[in-house]
Amino acid sequence: MGFDLLTEPWIPVLKPDGSTEEVGIRKLLLSAHQYTEITDSIVTREYGVYRFLFALLMDAYQPEDSEALEELLEEGKFDAEILEEYFKNCQNEGVSFDLFDPIRPFMQAGPDLDMDEKICSVAKLEPVYPSGNNHVHFEHRFEDTVTFSPAEAARALCAVTAFSTSGVQGYPSTVNGAPPVYVIVCGRNLFETLVLGMVPRVYTTVYDNPPVLWRWQGKIEPKKEVASTSLLMGLTFPCRYVRLIEKDGKEIEKMVYAQGMNFVGYGSYQDPYVAYRYSKKDGSRSSIKAQPEKELWRELGELLDCNENGAAIVRQAEELVRRDQMQVVLYSVVTQQASYLDAVREEYRLPAVLLRTCWPTIKACLEYVEKKGRMLNDAFRELQKALGEDEKKDGIMTAICRRKMAAFYEDCRYAFFAMLQPRLAEAKSSEWGMIHGEWNETVQRYVLKEYNAFIEETGMKARGMIAQQECRKYLFDKKETQEKRKGK
Repeated sequence: MGFDLLTEPWIPVLKPDGSTEEVGIRKLLLSAHQYTEITDSIVTREYGVYRFLFALLMDAYQPEDSEALEELLEEGKFDAEILEEYFKNCQNEGVSFDLFDPIRPFMQAGPDLDMDEKICSVAKLEPVYPSGNNHVHFEHRFEDTVTFSPAEAARALCAVTAFSTSGVQGYPSTVNGAPPVYVIVCGRNLFETLVLGMVPRVYTTVYDNPPVLWRWQGKIEPKKEVASTSLLMGLTFPCRYVRLIEKDGKEIEKMVYAQGMNFVGYGSYQDPYVAYRYSKKDGSRSSIKAQPEKELWRELGELLDCNENGAAIVRQAEELVRRDQMQVVLYSVVTQQASYLDAVREEYRLPAVLLRTCWPTIKACLEYVEKKGRMLNDAFRELQKALGEDEKKDGIMTAICRRKMAAFYEDCRYAFFAMLQPRLAEAKSSEWGMIHGEWNETVQRYVLKEYNAFIEETGMKARGMIAQQECRKYLFDKKETQEKRKGK
């Protein structure tokens, strides 16, 4: 039995009335203007399907520049003739959209007797299932009991190229290294979201050579180093060697699974859905990645920066559709030593005028939150020492410290979205500096609030007065201390 991804239902979509439906590629694209969004209970699969569809549409339409995308948005739906011509050309090239094609199974490696010994549980395909280094806290089933339907397996295949991380025995990571934070911009319906995720040819000099994975004629060679690639191949890069093993057409228990191609040219690939940081020391570039216990709103200043190194897709969307609100969804996984600790999906809606005008002020305000958070944490550590507890151990004081830090960031989060953003959106440019100063004062109050709460809860109020005062110096930098002494 086969499973044709063009026609078989495998992509879950949300309708305007709130109901869901699973559809194949053809129906999804032809009816995208009638759907709201792609939805999946597993974060990695949801973004993986978006990324796959972005690549497919870019390959089919080959938009030359932003004007081509503007024209497509004006049409309001995808052109059936263009899509059918694309699918026909793929078929003429020998491409199969069948998940179990015996020669070219879709998004997988072809048959190879030398690799047949690499058979394992299909659970390894999906990081939220317990297998290898992945813990049971994601999904309470053991590896050998996991089975996928063909639809689930297809969605998991889409996620592999975006969320694979390096591991033992030479398993490579994605073209971005360890999985970064990915950004998509939401339109008024699924059609608009997909168009806003398409990148034109002018974005890069190497657009589709080599082509997307399903049209690529090469062989997936485990551990083979690749120094450079095209934009479209990068979106579908085979960092894992996968071939699903069909059991009865209804469920999949096993697969051939091994190391894939090893992309080593991180500095050469510019992912349009990813934001970057550049080292002041040597100019090297690294993508922004999710971190344990750090919500992604704290990274918004860099992720959505249209003026510098934010995700290019945000800058493009802001230019294509100048609306009052910008809605973005962020996807990522938190990894540590080749293990997956968490899967993250966070959605934000913010005034688009902020992106066009005072985003540097937004960045500075968020940077101040990080600065004061570090200072508060340093003060807590010194208080722990004064109380005789090793901060490296998970004692009572450490637990209190974590709770107070979480409360600090929660206060800042509320103030950022409920107070700072609306105020800046309506303010004149001459008022930005004043608002920034008031924001800093607000954050400082939150710092002192949690510092005092820590002292109260740990019983230091009646003892350790000298230690309390000594540790307070960690809450102010030199400039703030001077202003405090002057009574400002």
